[in-house]
Amino acid sequence: MQNKTSLVVTIIVVGIIGLLVGYFVGVDQGKKSVADEYGQKLQEVAGQALPPGAELRNVSGEVTAINGNVVTIKSDNSQYPIDNLPATREITVGENTMITKAVRLSDEEIQKVIEAANGAPVSLQDRQVAGVLSDIKIGGVLNVTAEKDIKMNEKFEAATIYILPPQAQPAVSGASSGTN
Repeated sequence: MQNKTSLVVTIIVVGIIGLLVGYFVGVDQGKKSVADEYGQKLQEVAGQALPPGAELRNVSGEVTAINGNVVTIKSDNSQYPIDNLPATREITVGENTMITKAVRLSDEEIQKVIEAANGAPVSLQDRQVAGVLSDIKIGGVLNVTAEKDIKMNEKFEAATIYILPPQAQPAVSGASSGTN
């Protein structure tokens, strides 16, 4: 009799535990589903209520690949949450694309500027010099402009490319390889 009672109690306990686990898993899945659905609806309503964003003629990003005269960058589009902009862009460097790069002053150049100023305020900003396609490196950061609206374009030709100096760039994490 005691074995039957133990068996019945065990079956009831296991059944209750199973029901509780099933309930909480179902509630968790329901929350995820409702949250996902709510987020999508919120984005749709916001997209309808807010006017479309202005034209976009410049993008910035980290270079992830270079194939011939096509440079691929990964952009941080967090400032445009509603527009759903492309995260990766392929930029063609055409024959009319103007490339410039920032060059940090050397310690000697800084010392000369300070000495020449005789105590007057000085500017120690980076120098901008002409650049070429081979100056662009994987992991580098570029500011790119175009002649037309490139908001939703994954591929476009650059009008200008500005190569940021390495010291101004964030740490590189996970850039994919390409051909230099």
